[in-house]
Parts: sequence; C-alpha cells; structure tokens
Amino acid sequence: MKKMISILLVAGAGFYTLAWADMDHPMPARTYTKELEQVKRLAGKWSGMSMQSDGKTQPVSVEYRVIAGGSAVEERLMCNSEHEMVDMYDDQDGKLEMTHYCALGNRPHMMVKSADAKQISLEMGPTPGIDASKDQHMHALTLEFKDADHLTQKWTSYENGKAGGTVTFTLARAK
Repeated sequence: MKKMISILLVAGAGFYTLAWADMDHPMPARTYTKELEQVKRLAGKWSGMSMQSDGKTQPVSVEYRVIAGGSAVEERLMCNSEHEMVDMYDDQDGKLEMTHYCALGNRPHMMVKSADAKQISLEMGPTPGIDASKDQHMHALTLEFKDADHLTQKWTSYENGKAGGTVTFTLARAK
C-alpha cells in the first residue's frame, strides 16, 4: 500500500509540473535603466586584443547573453580559457550593478558610478569576502561604446588598497 501511495504521489507531482509548465505565464511588464538596455545591445560574440599594463597583448573573446526574461545580461570573458570569467549585469534599485566572478576566486560587486551614451563606469562597492584595503581584486570597469560594433573595456585591479594595473580589451563585434 505504501508503495502504491508513493507511486501515485510521484505521478501526481509529475502531472502537475507538466501542466504548470505548459500554461501561459505572462511576464510582468518591466522597465530597465538605460544603462542595462545599453549592455543588452552588446548581445553576441566579440573578439579583439587585451593589453596589460606592461604592454603585453593577447587575443581575447567576450560573449554577451540577455537572460532571465531580459532582466540580466551574462558576460563571458576569455571564453574556454583557464582565465575564463563571468559577469552578471542587472538593475537593483534603479541602478545598473554587476558582479564579476573572477579567475582570482573572488566576486567583486560593482555599481554604476557614472554613465552616458558613450561610456559606463562601474566601481566596487561593499563586497562580502573582499577587504578592499588589502585583498587583490578587480575594482573598476569602464565600458566605452565607440559605435554599435566596437567596444573598449578598461579593467582596473586593486591590491593593498591601491590601484594596480589596468587591462584594456579592444573589441569588435564578431560577424
């Protein structure tokens, strides 16, 4: 009898899940900041060069995906390399924010500092697990929009409470 009840419960849960998944669930209408809309327009694959503070260059690829019903953007940096990193952009309390899942093993949380049609500057705010006065971390990011197909990213790292190097990615939209 217990076995029969278990089977009926599992089957019932399965039917409920299928019925719910098949229903049309309209998404609530939302508006997003102009900065998130600007980042959404980057959707697709990008390639170019990265330049370290010491002048060394190397090829780099970046991919943007609009996800979660348009409420977030996933950015994958240096895809399929040992230095691959992921950023998640979204709006919080009417401002663009980004969490950088870094190859250093930490995740700085950045908030928009300034923005206009040609540039978005983000800077790290309070982030659990990072002591900005001593821990090495990415502290700031500037996105420069030359046009719809050209993007420059400037990543500034901090260590011991001071700006370290800046890595610049010069990117073009992949055709």
